[in-house]
Amino acid sequence: MKRLAQVLLQRGAEAGARSRNGETALHLAALHPDASFTDLLLIAGADPRVRNDDGESPLMWAALSSHIAVARRLLERGADANATDRKGNLPLHAAADRGNLELVRLLLERTANPDLGNRDGESPVDYARSRGYRQIVDLLEGSD
Repeated sequence: MKRLAQVLLQRGAEAGARSRNGETALHLAALHPDASFTDLLLIAGADPRVRNDDGESPLMWAALSSHIAVARRLLERGADANATDRKGNLPLHAAADRGNLELVRLLLERTANPDLGNRDGESPVDYARSRGYRQIVDLLEGSD
């Protein structure tokens, strides 16, 4: 997919083009563990703060996929660690739900707010607690 993106970009494709659901190539790149695909799109001008029709950012997709290197690149290029989707979930909710301690740490370092609840009133620590991720619960509760 990266090679296809390279060819399309070389032929004038827009890095921020959207699908019918508002997804961009950067959303798809966030599903790949290889951050070089993300880098290619960011260098070509893709916006790391873009959101699809459900309010999901590429950072949310990286968090849902547990791709730490991709999340780091997006954050370095201006992705908002506190951007919520339509349900009010943060990338931190996704990282806590997946049990990804390293990603939770990264998001907290990048000012993710562990106290923000989603539309159901659930915080990232609630997600981690419900899954039995004690280390994440301790980290989130200690970040206040």
